[in-house]
Amino acid sequence: MNLRSIPQTPSISQCLMSTGSMTKRHLVELLSLEEHEAESLDKYLTSLEAMDSNKVMESIQCHLCDIQIVVTKDRSKMEAVFRDQESSRVLHLQCDSCKKSVALRAGGKWWPLQESLHCGDSYRSSFKEVATFGERLLLHVLNRIIFKEVEHDSGTPALFLPIPADEQAKLIWCNGEVVGFYTLKPRVLLRYLQMHPEMHDHIWVTTYTGDEGHRQNIWLLLRHLVRKKEILS
Repeated sequence: MNLRSIPQTPSISQCLMSTGSMTKRHLVELLSLEEHEAESLDKYLTSLEAMDSNKVMESIQCHLCDIQIVVTKDRSKMEAVFRDQESSRVLHLQCDSCKKSVALRAGGKWWPLQESLHCGDSYRSSFKEVATFGERLLLHVLNRIIFKEVEHDSGTPALFLPIPADEQAKLIWCNGEVVGFYTLKPRVLLRYLQMHPEMHDHIWVTTYTGDEGHRQNIWLLLRHLVRKKEILS
């Protein structure tokens, strides 16, 4: 039997930084849209443009080219988080050399790409439904940066359009790092299953190994969602 030691719970004093603030936050812990929008990105870009050239500028390392990218207005690109809400935006910092995004600005802070993919729990390995704004931001990072800019090399940009704010999705975690995601499009699936009743017992949403208790039948799930929507309307 493989046993994993359980880490001891740290004391309050161990959790506090020398500055008096709590331990390091992660992008996924940015819980609310209001917290993100507390900083005006338009005003931030204006401040970058007006910044004294003699002042030491913030820089972030490109994970692909291994060079430091100085934060400037010209290198900062505005991107929509959701397909249907242009008001919810973030900034991507782009590398001059490889033309890829190296960091995301959200909640008044630049998040280097590799750092943004982690959470505070190094043991997290599961499928987790996207529920918070921070998780929506991770979905954006995976869809619009990792898969679109870094891993994808064909000419099909439509696959990587911003995901709607209300679209069901799950993040795939492995050892505290988000490594993938999937989205569920009920109307498309429902239409397919209505046309192919022989497939009702063959399409499932699974977690872990997909054993009993870790799977849901898609046909039954979609019928439940449709009925719930009819009741609410």
